[in-house]
Amino acid sequence: MAPHPYAVKIRSGKSFYRHVQRLGLLDFLLKPPFLWEIRRAWFFRRHYELEEQLRKRKKSQHGYPLAFHREMMLAIASHSERVSRIARKHRVPRNWFKGYYSQSLKHLFSEASVIYPELLRWFEPSSRLRPHSLGVESRLMVFDAITAEFARRKINNNTLAHQLTALICSPQNCITTHRLDPSADLVRRNIADRKKRP
Repeated sequence: MAPHPYAVKIRSGKSFYRHVQRLGLLDFLLKPPFLWEIRRAWFFRRHYELEEQLRKRKKSQHGYPLAFHREMMLAIASHSERVSRIARKHRVPRNWFKGYYSQSLKHLFSEASVIYPELLRWFEPSSRLRPHSLGVESRLMVFDAITAEFARRKINNNTLAHQLTALICSPQNCITTHRLDPSADLVRRNIADRKKRP
């Protein structure tokens, strides 16, 4: 984790707060619409923390063991395939069991979304899901809002944008530890990773 910017002085000897104030960014940072971006990032961070607590206890958001959802997902997938195979063998059209098949696919998707939490949000193959994608995406949204405002004001300072994003997306306990989480460098790497996405 990087040092908390309020705890250090920038090269000119002025505080990080004074630097942001000198650039005329305080109004932008403390008022809507950017304030809603901050609240959304905080909401996503809290949501992720709660999900992590459940995962450490190997429980789903429904309160059942993750092993149950995994076994159900595999059983439903296997059963749906067997039903399809029987219908193909006897040349019976899928319309004959369309209602049942549709419900089983919905239930399969529901169980799979417990095992792969980002599935509902992204609808991507599990091999492409990233464990921290919700947190990363909220960082990217905050960074994009900051850089859009920077472009409007003709400020070209990605380092400051990384630092502000890290500061906004870090939990409150970072003030006492003097360490940001995510660090500005991690935010920079998140931005670089996004550029590599297909």
